[in-house]
Amino acid sequence: MLSASKGVVWVEDTTFNIPIGFNFFFLDHELAQAGINQTNLFMPQRAYYIAAFGNFLMYDRGNDHGGLISLSPINYVIDSSGGTGAKILKIQWLNAGYFFDTSMFLNVQVWLYQGSNNIEIRYGTSNVNLDKSQVFGCGPLVGLAKVDTVSRVETYELYLQGDEHNPDTVGVGDTGRRCLYNVPMPGIIYRFIYHDRLGIAPSINSGFSIFPNPTEAKLNINLAENSPALFEISDISGRTISKQNLYASSVTDLSFLPIGVYIAKLSQSGNMYYQKLVINK
Repeated sequence: MLSASKGVVWVEDTTFNIPIGFNFFFLDHELAQAGINQTNLFMPQRAYYIAAFGNFLMYDRGNDHGGLISLSPINYVIDSSGGTGAKILKIQWLNAGYFFDTSMFLNVQVWLYQGSNNIEIRYGTSNVNLDKSQVFGCGPLVGLAKVDTVSRVETYELYLQGDEHNPDTVGVGDTGRRCLYNVPMPGIIYRFIYHDRLGIAPSINSGFSIFPNPTEAKLNINLAENSPALFEISDISGRTISKQNLYASSVTDLSFLPIGVYIAKLSQSGNMYYQKLVINK
C-alpha cells in the first residue's frame, strides 16, 4: 500500500490528496482524486464527503491538547480486483489513535468501486471508548453528504442511525441523532449502492442491453459483442442472486425473483458493465 501522507506526521484537519486511479461518480460529481484526513474522505472543495467514523476520531475539539500530532498512518492501494478488469481504490486508517488516550485505536477502510461506483466502509479490530471519543455524546457518524460551500448547509445526506448490526438511514430533514449506538464489530461492511434516479449516471451499460425492463419473468440479454461473458444479478445490498455464463445473446427466466430493484452485471473481455433491473409482477 502507498502512504497518503508520504510518511509525514500530520496534525488535526491535515488533508492529503490521493489519485482515485479511475473516474468515479459520487452523487452528481465525477472525481479523479479525493482528499482524506481523520477518517473522512473529502471530495472537491470539501463539498462532498464520506464519513467512515466521524470528525472526532483523532482529536477532541472540546479541549486544547497543545498542538499534539498523530502518527497514525493513512494508506491506500488501487487494486485490480482479481484480474476482472475493474479497479477498487482501498483506503485504510491503520490503528488510528487518539491524541488524548493512547490506549484507544480504530481500524477502518473505505473502498470505491470502478464501474458500479459503489462505496463500502469496512471495519476491523478497534478499541474505542465512545464516552471519551465523541464530544457530542454520540456514537460513530457514518454516511454520505453534500454541503453547500457558501452556506455550509448539507443539501444531501444519508447517515446510518441506531443498531450498528442493522441500522436505519436518515436524510435531510429527518429527526434523529445521526449516529450508531456502538462501534461496528470487526468484519461489518456498510455498502452504499450508486443509482441513476437523477438521470446522471455514467455511461457504464454500453456492453449489453436488457429488455423488457421492468419484467415479470423472461429477460432478453443482448450482448454488444459475442464472446464469453458472465452475467450476474445481485440485490441492492450487493448479494449475488444468480449467475450464468453466456456466449451470445440469450433469454433467461427470472420468475423466481420477488418484486424489487436489482443490479444486472456483465463481465466480458476484461470489462464490467452494470444496469438497473426492475422485477414488477
